[in-house]
Amino acid sequence: MTGPGRWLQVVALGHGALGVWIYRDVLAETARAVRTRGPAALVGAVPDRGDRATAFWFLAAAPALWSVGRTLEPGDRAAGGVLAATGVAGSVLMPGGFPAVAVLGAWAALAPARHPVRDTVVTGLVGVASAPSAVRARTTLGDTDYLDHFTLTTGADAWTAEQWARAMFEDVGGTGAQAIWRGLGVRVDPRPSPDRVAGWTVDGRGAEWIRLAATSWWGRAQLVVHRDAEQVSLTTVMAHDRAAGRGIWGPASAVHRRLVPGLLRAARTVLART
Repeated sequence: MTGPGRWLQVVALGHGALGVWIYRDVLAETARAVRTRGPAALVGAVPDRGDRATAFWFLAAAPALWSVGRTLEPGDRAAGGVLAATGVAGSVLMPGGFPAVAVLGAWAALAPARHPVRDTVVTGLVGVASAPSAVRARTTLGDTDYLDHFTLTTGADAWTAEQWARAMFEDVGGTGAQAIWRGLGVRVDPRPSPDRVAGWTVDGRGAEWIRLAATSWWGRAQLVVHRDAEQVSLTTVMAHDRAAGRGIWGPASAVHRRLVPGLLRAARTVLART
């Protein structure tokens, strides 16, 4: 069990604790029935519908997530994809830890299987002040609150920056990644278009770079892909227009930073096959 699995177990504990609090009246009622009638009160205690049924299925998710977390590994695309879809659906339908489940599922599905040699291929930096001026100049967000920049050293000039971007965000990330962005409140348009990449609007492009932009109710975001003869890089930039932006993107950015190296390497594999 590694990163996403451990965090999924943490989410399971939090989800269970939240369920106990939300449905404390239902649990107290059940406990009173057991005290009055004994263990027989538990037989058929959960009907097909109603508060008890809702409480049962909400709480049942906690041990299920805990069990999945024991075996979940980076690169497990099947389990990660199911978790991501479940998390997105759960986020829409009921409160709880479902947004975190969606993010952790995407992490497991998109991250590469651990390999100590390959993990040294990508270099990265985090922080606006840490980024070289050339990197900062590629974004048009003047009031940047967040920036990370990852670079893969590889023969990159065989493909355009737009081809790299489409390989990363459409071929590798796909609809699952778009669902995660929408779950975070980022407005992406899933309809295919030469003016969009994976739902993000093409905000600018050049011979060696492409910049994608999207907005949300809490801020603005840009993704910049740049390539030269030997390297390809992805820069993620955020501007928080509301205080909630920091609370939303802060936890999500930690997962994002874990996914990007695998995203770059996977895009290289996709392009090499074309």
